Amino acid sequence: MSRDTGVLLFMVFSYTLALSGTPWRSDKAPIVLSKFTEPDNTIHCDFIYGLKEAIADGVCREPNIVLIDNEKISLFNDDETKVYSSLSELLLDSKFSFQSLITNQQVMHYILKQSVEKLAELRLSNPSAGGLVVASSIKHAKQIYKTLVMDFHQTASIVTSHLKQPTSIINTFRHNQTEWIVSVGMISEGTDVPRLQVCCHLSRIKTEMHYRQVLGRILRVTSDKAQQAWLFTLAEASLTEFAYRIDQDLPENSVIFEKTEQQTLDLKASQYEGKIEDNQDLNTDLCLLNLSASEKTSIAKPPSDIEEENIYNLALLGGYKEQIVRMFDAN
Repeated sequence: MSRDTGVLLFMVFSYTLALSGTPWRSDKAPIVLSKFTEPDNTIHCDFIYGLKEAIADGVCREPNIVLIDNEKISLFNDDETKVYSSLSELLLDSKFSFQSLITNQQVMHYILKQSVEKLAELRLSNPSAGGLVVASSIKHAKQIYKTLVMDFHQTASIVTSHLKQPTSIINTFRHNQTEWIVSVGMISEGTDVPRLQVCCHLSRIKTEMHYRQVLGRILRVTSDKAQQAWLFTLAEASLTEFAYRIDQDLPENSVIFEKTEQQTLDLKASQYEGKIEDNQDLNTDLCLLNLSASEKTSIAKPPSDIEEENIYNLALLGGYKEQIVRMFDAN
């Protein structure tokens, strides 16, 4: 009597799971272990979990992106004046740099004003909501800090890589009630501060990856009632393109185009900055203070030359904070 002998074959397959949070690289280099389509050389993924899916699952806030433009721009040169109807036209047709634009006091004041008012509105229902300003240099960060504290009476901190304990400053801001943190390259990919809900993008870096990383800082969902996210930036051509690409991925329109029709932007060609001061150290670490209402009055006046450096380095923890409904007029 014979029996058929069955043979069971085991085949072993090896798989490699490649995960990437980088859909493209600014230097056009290929992403390791990724497939690319021909001939456009775009990445091909078997599964994508993007912002649209994250919003649908309730793990990310839906962003609102405000692109600020101006249709009344005058650029004064030695012997002539040119008029431009948009920021993109100005930057394309003149030597006036984007760096000079974001460090212009009138431009900074306007975009910070919009950001401050939006944060004040959110803090009415969520008192812990915070704002982030992404600056282009330490000198620029100090300008922004002065405007926030002196002009808008906001509580703020500064964090840069030149400080002794930048991680400690970020951790302190993560858990306190300070309204703003001004950063130079420190709060980007991987930095988790969920209470951030408003961002003012004033960086000179204009790559899509950086833009999306900055936007991501204000998209972390918390248990608070007001789950809004607002990014304020200038309507420069590249930044506008990035905003509309994000808008195409979302179920509802998220881009708001705002023109400062009531304000004329007067610029001087001599304001063009060819050199960027990035290596200026703050010298001392942030001094964490809790100011009383009476002390607020003394800090709100323009500092003397000797006091100026110390004023910039203050991280105000908001002991005096008064409730804001609407602090600023239309001008």
